[in-house]
Amino acid sequence: MKKKTLLFLIILLLGFNLSIYGQETNLLLNGGFEEGFTVWAPDTWRDGSTLQVNDEKVHSGNQALVISTPSQTNDARAIQKVLVKPDTFYRLSGWIATENVTAGKTGANICLMEGFNHAGNITGTSEYQYVEFNFKTSSGHTEVTVGARLGMYGNDVTGKAWFDDLFLVKLDSEPESYKALEPPKSAGDESSGSQGETQVSQADAGTTIFWIIVGIAGVGIIVLLVFLDLKLLKKKSAKKTEQEDTDTEMDEETEADEDDGTTEEDRGPDSQE
Repeated sequence: MKKKTLLFLIILLLGFNLSIYGQETNLLLNGGFEEGFTVWAPDTWRDGSTLQVNDEKVHSGNQALVISTPSQTNDARAIQKVLVKPDTFYRLSGWIATENVTAGKTGANICLMEGFNHAGNITGTSEYQYVEFNFKTSSGHTEVTVGARLGMYGNDVTGKAWFDDLFLVKLDSEPESYKALEPPKSAGDESSGSQGETQVSQADAGTTIFWIIVGIAGVGIIVLLVFLDLKLLKKKSAKKTEQEDTDTEMDEETEADEDDGTTEEDRGPDSQE
C-alpha cells in the first residue's frame, strides 16, 4: 500500500513539473490585472474615457481591465512597455468582452502601439472572445509597447470593453502566419505622432501655435516699422515745408529791398528807427 501511494505521489509530482515546464512565460507583467493597474499606464487621445480595474466582468481570476467611453468618441488604451529581442517571433493574445461599441470601426482590440498591428476588431455587445496575432521583431527592436485598446488611430469609438488574461510570449519557431514589424524610428527621425496616426498630436499643435505667434509678431513689427517710417516722412515733409516757407519769406524781403533801391549797408540806424 505504501509503495502504491509513493508511486502515485511521484507520478503526480512529475506531471506537475512537466506542466510547469511546458507553460509559456508571459512577458507581460500583471497580464490578468489581478494586481490592479500596476505596471500599466492609461493613455487616451482626449479626455472623456475611464480606465479602471474591477470585478465587474472577468474571464478568470478576480479582476479585469475595463475601458469605458460613454459619449464623445475616443481612442483609449492601457499600455505597457516590454523588452524584446531583435529578429524574434512573438505571440500577443488575450480575452475581450464588449458592450455597445461603435460598429463599422476598429473596436476593442489588443495591439502594438507601433503602427496598426492589432488583434480583434470587436464591436457591438459580446461575451469574452479570444484574440491573438503573431509578429516578428526587426533587427532594431529592443522593446515594444503593448496596448489593451478601445479604438484605433482614426477609429475613435464609444462603448465599453473588458480585457483579461493578456499574454505576450516568445515563440521558438516561425509560425504559419505573422506580421513583420517595421524597424523602429530613431529619436531624430520620429515624428510627433505615431506611425500612420491621423490625430493631431500635442507637439504638432504646439508647433503650429508657435509659428502663428511668430507670424503675428512679424506682421506687428512690419506694421510698426511702416508706421514709424510714415511718421518720419511726415516729419521730414513738414520740416521741408517750413524751410521752403522761410526761404520764400527771405526771397520776398530781398526783392522788396531791391525794389526800394536800398541794401542793408544803405540802411543806417536812422532808417531802422
